[in-house]
Amino acid sequence: EILMAEQDIPFPGKPGRQARMLHHEAMIAHEDYRAKVLETQTQVKIHYYLLSWLASTAGVLQKDADILKGIERSAQSRLATGKSGAEEALLAQTQLKAVENAVYEREQRRLIEEEELNALLARKPGTRWGRFEEAQLKYLPASVEDLEARARQDNPMYLSTLHMIAHSKGMRRQAQFNFAPDFKVSFEREKFKSGAPSETMIGGA
Repeated sequence: EILMAEQDIPFPGKPGRQARMLHHEAMIAHEDYRAKVLETQTQVKIHYYLLSWLASTAGVLQKDADILKGIERSAQSRLATGKSGAEEALLAQTQLKAVENAVYEREQRRLIEEEELNALLARKPGTRWGRFEEAQLKYLPASVEDLEARARQDNPMYLSTLHMIAHSKGMRRQAQFNFAPDFKVSFEREKFKSGAPSETMIGGA
């Protein structure tokens, strides 16, 4: 009856270096994910407040169009009664058409922005947005220079690059350690018919 057991023992320093490389790989993935989150949040805010601006200005344009419609009708009446020339009626029509085109283009732009925002937030296509919260001005808690410095230090792409550099250096050092031999310890126990066991321990590279 023979019982055998073996245990591999890596060269000192190898496991620690491998763990540090795995740490850098995990941090690179984390910073890349954080960069995507920040990018998406930024895009959502941009589209949201652009939609808010489009919605707030649409009413102003519509009021201008209503006023110009009244002016155009008045010009047509004056033209029919001979109180004014065709130039006045033509000018009123031109101005009205320009504002109506602006209203139409503004509405089409709003529909496009709504679809962009729906896609970012995984909402059903065609979902219309109602009232919007107006952007509020807030005082910065620090100077612009200080905020820019903090942003650079906490930039996910910057931090990801630092981990990439550290990972590359670790790979170079790990390649040097690949030539270092690992160790193996073996234990063997053999029991003879006489009942006396024989034990052997072997260590080697």
